Amino acid sequence: MSAGARLTRYEENESEERSERGLGIAGRNSPSRGAHRDMGCVFMNYPQKVMAYCPTCKKHTEHKAKLASKGRARSLAWGNRQHERTIRGYVGKVAGEKPVRKQGKRQKIILTCSSCKKKQERVIGTRTKKKLEIKS
Repeated sequence: MSAGARLTRYEENESEERSERGLGIAGRNSPSRGAHRDMGCVFMNYPQKVMAYCPTCKKHTEHKAKLASKGRARSLAWGNRQHERTIRGYVGKVAGEKPVRKQGKRQKIILTCSSCKKKQERVIGTRTKKKLEIKS
């Protein structure tokens, strides 16, 4: 904006709101807004042993908790085959769809029954940016 241009009433109010909130140049839809908050990682603690219902034993037993990890990607999966097909030949890198906004993951743990050794999954809470950590 040029130095001699006048602001409308709406623009004046918005610039005042920004300065009150400490946003400065970065506006409401700016990608840098709130970036300083996500620097450190917050952990949720979860106990190592939990009393939970075992459907095999049909009663509450002590379960060991373990973080669920992602398995190795299958090379013959449909998405991988499609991606290989698109980049075959003299073409550049084909990127996937860009996500609009990062959503938090649903934290998943695997509970192992101490009596029958059967495993079951449990999703902890809703979508969150926090990481799950098993207490030792």
